[in-house]
Amino acid sequence: KDLPTPCFLRVETSFPRSQLATTFPAAMADDSGGATGSADGGEEKPGRSCMEDVLDFVACLGRGAVATGSGVKWTTRYACYPIKESVVKCYDRNADYQHPYRKKEFNNLVPTFEVTS
Repeated sequence: KDLPTPCFLRVETSFPRSQLATTFPAAMADDSGGATGSADGGEEKPGRSCMEDVLDFVACLGRGAVATGSGVKWTTRYACYPIKESVVKCYDRNADYQHPYRKKEFNNLVPTFEVTS
């Protein structure tokens, strides 16, 4: 899909009619040569076109910002995970050292009984 050229990038040039016919044949096919009712009935106001172009530009910036934010979020998650895991392990080791009764280890000095055949 071809996007329209924004108003601030348009370069106004005048083409000879023969070059216009070879460059834009569809435009010349629509040209009937006569007046079509009122002077500005079918034409678009130049300010409206520029406004649409500016809104398209702002929408493009918005989509780019959302995509960039999503990429930064993904990268941060995967880059910070190993750091977070090492911090949690360090905290757990310190907590086990400070409070040995909270360790999740079994004491092997408890007598056990087995039945053997």
